[in-house]
Parts: sequence; C-alpha cells; structure tokens
Amino acid sequence: MEISSSHQMYVFLLCVLLGLGCGAFFDFQRCIRKKFFAGILRTTLEDTLFAFVCIGAVLALGFFFNNGQIRYYQILGSVSGALFYAAFLSKLVSKIFLFVFGITEKIIVKPFLWLCKTAIIPLGYLRDALKRQCKGFKRLSARAFKALRNSLKMLKKRIKML
Repeated sequence: MEISSSHQMYVFLLCVLLGLGCGAFFDFQRCIRKKFFAGILRTTLEDTLFAFVCIGAVLALGFFFNNGQIRYYQILGSVSGALFYAAFLSKLVSKIFLFVFGITEKIIVKPFLWLCKTAIIPLGYLRDALKRQCKGFKRLSARAFKALRNSLKMLKKRIKML
C-alpha cells in the first residue's frame, strides 16, 4: 500500500508534536518530584509510567494515522520533537509548572490543611471527653470485677467447706 509524501509529512509533524508533548509530560513529572520530594520507589514508578505513556502514544499514533504501521520517520519525528523541547522549551515550561504548583499550593492545599486542622479541634475535645468517660468506666468495671472475683473466691471457699 502506497502512502503519499504529503501524508508522511503530516504524520511526521504529528510525531514532532507528540515528542513535544512527551517532553512536557516529563517536565510535569519532574516538577512534581521537585515540589513533593519523591523517593526512589515513586521516581521509578513515575519513570515507568512515562515510558509506557510515550510508547503507547507513539504506537497509537501509528495505528490511527498510519494504518497500523510504525515507520522510521515516525520515530525520528518523535525524537526530534523531544530534543527540540529539551533544548529550547524545557526551562521555560519547568518554571511555569513550578509557578502553577506554587499557586495551587497557596490557593488549594494550605487552606485545605488549615480547614482540616480546624475541623480536628472539636474532634480532639470529643476524644478527651470520651477518655474521661472511659477512665470512669474502667474504674467502675475494675470495682465490679474485683467484687465478682471476691465473690467467686468466697463461693470456692464455701464449696470446699462442704
């Protein structure tokens, strides 16, 4: 099956855009790691997710736009788009992502944490009240068990006497 040159150029440009998108996705994950201090396991999982998403995107693009064929120009387009992104756009986009994460933290996360801390205060009073009640219940139950134990001892003594 013949594929026209214009269609090949169209798919190549789509692959370049896909490479740019994969680079932006990588920077997004990298900024999340910087902001939230990811450990080794989380970094490994994120890198694996990145690889699966990018490979899946390249395969899906070949499937939908190139009749299920993966050609060298598709791989070349994806790599050139990623390299262009890394060379010229990565620093700018990383700064934008970090700025957005900072604003998100100030607008959403900090008020949510404050709200949670404020909501926990009445729960603390309830916990303290329940602890006081439980202490009284423990004293009462201890007295009751002590009385029961004493009565059982007396009963054993009476049974032994018989």
